Amino acid sequence: MNSIQEGATNGVPMIVIPLFGDQFHNAKTLEYRNTSIALERKSLTAEKLTMAIKKIVEDDSYRKNAKRLAKMIAEKPMTAEERVVKYTEFAAKFGPDLNLDMHGSQMSIVEFYCLDIILPPLVLVLAGIFYLFYKISFTIYWCYAKLLSVLFSQKKKKTL
Repeated sequence: MNSIQEGATNGVPMIVIPLFGDQFHNAKTLEYRNTSIALERKSLTAEKLTMAIKKIVEDDSYRKNAKRLAKMIAEKPMTAEERVVKYTEFAAKFGPDLNLDMHGSQMSIVEFYCLDIILPPLVLVLAGIFYLFYKISFTIYWCYAKLLSVLFSQKKKKTL
C-alpha cells in the first residue's frame, strides 16, 4: 500500500509533497476532498510547511473529512473479491460482450503504439543526422586531401 492509500484508509489528514508519477494527481484529489494539503516541492519553504502543519492540526474539517473518507473506503458496497466474482459470472453468463471489450484490442500494433505518427518525424530526424554526418565527414576528408596536396606540392617545389 502506498502512503496516500494508508492515510486515506486510516482517516489521517495529510500534508502531501508529490515528487513524481501519479503522486501529483493523488495529492490534488485528496486536497480537493479537503483531507490533505498539497505542497509543491519546488516552492517548499520552512514557513509554508509550518503554516500547513498548523492548518492541518488546528482546522478540524481536515480530520472530519479524512475520517469520512476512511469510513467510505471501509464500507464499500463490494469488496474486490466480490467484484471479480460478479464480473466473472457476468462474462460466463453472457459470453464475449463488446461493451466489456477494450477498444485497443481491435487496433493494429501500428495504431496502438502511434507508430504512424511517431515514425515519419523520427525517420526525418535520423536522415538529417545521417546527412549532416556525411557532409561533415566529406568536408573533413576534402580539407585533409587539399592539405596533403598542398604539402606535397611544396615539397616537390623545394626539391627542384
